Amino acid sequence: MVLVVPEVGFPRRLLPPDVDVADVDMLPPTAAAEARRSRRRYAGEVRSRDPRVPTIGDGFRLTVDDRRLLVSLARYGVLSWSQICRWFYVGAERRTSVRLGRLLEAGLVVKSSYEWAGSVWWLSREGTQLAADLSEAVPLTKPLKGPPTERLLHRLAVADVGLRYESAGVSVLTEREVRACEQGTRTSAGEVAARLGVKGRPWIDVGGRERWFVVAEPGAEGSIHLPDLVLVAAGQRRAVEVELTPKEKIRAVKILRGYAWQADIFNSVQYLVTPSVKLAMEGYRQEDRWVHGTLWAAGLMDGPKPGKGNMRLVVEALEPTDESVGWRLDMRHVPEGMWVTKAEWKRLRAIWREHPTAVSPAGQVPFLTWWRQVYPEVKAS
Repeated sequence: MVLVVPEVGFPRRLLPPDVDVADVDMLPPTAAAEARRSRRRYAGEVRSRDPRVPTIGDGFRLTVDDRRLLVSLARYGVLSWSQICRWFYVGAERRTSVRLGRLLEAGLVVKSSYEWAGSVWWLSREGTQLAADLSEAVPLTKPLKGPPTERLLHRLAVADVGLRYESAGVSVLTEREVRACEQGTRTSAGEVAARLGVKGRPWIDVGGRERWFVVAEPGAEGSIHLPDLVLVAAGQRRAVEVELTPKEKIRAVKILRGYAWQADIFNSVQYLVTPSVKLAMEGYRQEDRWVHGTLWAAGLMDGPKPGKGNMRLVVEALEPTDESVGWRLDMRHVPEGMWVTKAEWKRLRAIWREHPTAVSPAGQVPFLTWWRQVYPEVKAS
């Protein structure tokens, strides 16, 4: 490729006297180009050695926020750009773009773009190794295999919940961390429990292994269930399940019974659910009969659980703080004729939060209920 050098943009005196056309390599580098080359040289150094704490180099330096981000990407698997901006770079959009650009050039992260979520980010193999070295809890050494397309909405919804709890000072174990420590890959579940100050004892599975953060599935010998998140506060363990779509009824009942029959493991279980899952769990009226949900089938609908202990189970509506996740979930629960852009959805949400018709004697009317049943009258008035 050749480039004709304009008279004004590049003085002819900088070319050899017998050259009228400059090759790209002959052009002097800009300051930005020099910075990019410098960062790439350092990225090569990072990849060529065991990357412990790459805080020195002529063009790239890991900040405290960068390290937190790398460890969290290992723990949650994937995060969206908006989540990274909010939870790691205090909402500073330019700083977020710059830091992610640095990490991308260093070969520590990978990104992919989705129409509804924007850019999503996860760790490369080198980034996973570095995050494992930086982790103070459960080192995770297994990177994601390719773009996290499968169950992306669920992954981002779980991350949204987990990061909210972390910001409130609660200790959080993700499913990836629970799986790693229960397998004893680099640290055991007992060591993690001791570090977090967990009260109580583990249960022993059929293989004689101590289990601290999982429950057995009744009727399936040797099978265990891992919560989406495990919270530890004041020595007490809480399991958190983020459910976007109803599970097969038999499977859902097994999980609920597992929590109930081993209630000494988790002091409480919190289900954060979408409207369709809430109906599937609590039941609904169909014409002239009542259809029982999975809570009733598991023996948990009308009082205490069938097992021992003092386990408390709550079912609450999932209200994501991430706008992309919230918009995507709401569009999945309305007819196609009601689909709106994210900007219009934000406007409707703002009206719902302030409008008096969104409040009933029982409390705040759910947004989707208000949108379907009340907003048409508000719009017409």
